[in-house]
Order: sequence, then structure tokens, then C-alpha cells
Amino acid sequence: MVGNKSRAVFRTLVADRGDIRWRLPGRVDIAYLGWVRRGNLGDQAMYEAFHNLVSSTHSVQLAPITSVGRLIAAGSRPRTLVVGGGTLLGLPEWNFRIEEAIRMLKPDRVVSLGTGVVNPGTEIDSNRIEIALAESARILEGFERVTVRGPRSVATLSRYGIEAEGIGDLALLRSRITAASPHERSNSILVNLANNSRRPLSFESDQFQSLISALRELKVEGYAVRFFAMEDKDIDLMLESVGREFEIIPFVMGADDLAHLMAASSLVLSERLHGSILAASVGTPFVAMPYMDKVVDFAASVDCLDWVLPRNAEVDGVDVGQFIRGVLNSTERRECAHKVIQTRSTNLSRSVIEIVSGH
Repeated sequence: MVGNKSRAVFRTLVADRGDIRWRLPGRVDIAYLGWVRRGNLGDQAMYEAFHNLVSSTHSVQLAPITSVGRLIAAGSRPRTLVVGGGTLLGLPEWNFRIEEAIRMLKPDRVVSLGTGVVNPGTEIDSNRIEIALAESARILEGFERVTVRGPRSVATLSRYGIEAEGIGDLALLRSRITAASPHERSNSILVNLANNSRRPLSFESDQFQSLISALRELKVEGYAVRFFAMEDKDIDLMLESVGREFEIIPFVMGADDLAHLMAASSLVLSERLHGSILAASVGTPFVAMPYMDKVVDFAASVDCLDWVLPRNAEVDGVDVGQFIRGVLNSTERRECAHKVIQTRSTNLSRSVIEIVSGH
């Protein structure tokens, strides 16, 4: 516990060190608001991919998310405030951060880019989320453009009177990393388990045991089964559950190393959303194990719902091992999916450039 608190304090210091840059002379083109440099590789990947795309033509600075940072940046008037990711809309704390960023920075215009929307129907405290979504809708009325991750996010906002566009997740822009051809890929299978209270696969569940059994069989067949973290706290859960028989890759703060590792792998299985998104962005087939509705939202946005393992696979009569092998061995489906994802990535790139340029 002490170690986790120490890491959290360190991350906060690292994340907020750039706020002082708001006192430097010169006007910033884009202020990006998101959960960046906080130990979450998914949100980090979104920002890095966005920054790589636009930084050659626009100056980009992270919007402060603390009260001290907002005071430092007060009145800086960036040309555009970008509300990025990950899943921010429908959360009370992010409604507050968005409104405070608008009030303190005083941007010329505000847009959202591929932002995720919480689905109240899948949350334990649905009443709280309903209230927060209504508040998000009020805030979004002042945006010049509202774009979100996928069709479920679009549908959720439409129930609150907000017309949004589903353009995809910004992490898909990482497709600049060259995907290996099937015969060049290693026999590595990468697996992520999410250390999250809403994860559906308890260690005792039949589905979790079926997953581990399938991975053991693949290991016997010569596949290198390796577990990876999208947040550093995932490491603790994986050490406890599978650390005695599978390799666990140490957590890294940057997303590039993980994306390159995925690009050379045969398959990625991930509970966390951006494990699947990073795999998709580099052309590696994935099996999404949805612990939250946003995982399904992304899969729908790239026409890969057939790669989503049902939350109650055993109850639904789905053999987990056969499901994994079906994705792993279906060359034709993999090529088709990759073409769809490449098209989505290209369209996303064009949309982002158009939106930040104000066209």
C-alpha cells in the first residue's frame, strides 16, 4: 500500500511539472485535457498519438487538471481546448475539470476528440452517472464540435440532446508503427488482466479458469504467453493470479515500447480497453475481454464485435479456448479487420487535422 501511494505521489509530481510552461511567452495553439502522465498507458497513448499527428503544425500543451496548475495557466487563452481521453464524459470529476479549464484558460474554442462516454446502464451507481451525464450535456452545448469514441457513446449522448460524431479513439492514430506481416510475427501472445473492481473475471470463476487452461495449452504448443499491464496496479493482480507460471512484463510509462511489442506478436488478449486499441492500431488481432461497456463501444467502432469475448462466455455456451483459437487462426478475418481499422485510422487522422485547424 505504501509503495502504491509513493508511486502515485511521484506520478503526480512528474505529470504536473509541465504546468510552469504556461508562464512562458507566446500563445499556445492547443491545450489538451486528459488523464496524461498518471500511470495509465491507454490515456497516455491517446495523447502521444495526437501530439505526434499535430505538433509539427500546432503548438501543444497539456491543460492543467489541478487547482495550482490552473492558477499558473489562468488567462493564457489557447486557441483551442481539446477534451481528449479516455472516458471522461459522464463523470462528475471530469465535468468539474472541463468547466474549470474553460473558465481559467479562456480558450477561443472547445472541442472533444474521440472522448469516451460512460454508459449509465452498466454502472453500479447509475443514478449518479445519469446526473453527471446531464451535466456533461449542458457543458457540451458550448463546444464547437463534439466527437466521441464509438457508436455507443454517440447513442448515450443523443439521449441527452447532444448530437455527436463517432470518429474513433485517438490511440488508433498510432498506426504509423509498421505492422509485421503474419510470417514475421513472433509466437508471442500478450495478455492483460485489469486490476479493477468491475472486472468480470474473478479468479474463482469458470471463465477465468477456462482462460488460464487455454493459455496453458497454447504455452505447451510453443507460444510464449506473456502478461502486460496498462496501469501499474495491474502488475499486483497478475503477480497474485498468474505470476507463478507465466512471464509478466514490467510496467513502462511510455506506450511506444508496448505498441512495438504488440506489432510483432501473434495475438493480444486484453481486459483493459487500450490493450485492444493498441493491438488494433498496429495490425495485431485481439480478443477483447470487456470489463466495461467502453470496450464494446470501441470494438463496434472498428467492426470487430466478433472479437469480443462474451462477459458470460461459459453461461452462453462459448468455449473460451476455441474462441481464442478462432481469432488467432483466422487469416482471412484478420486481414479484413486490419483493412477496416486502417481505413478508420486514416479517416480519424483527417478528422482530427480538420477539427484542430478549425475547418
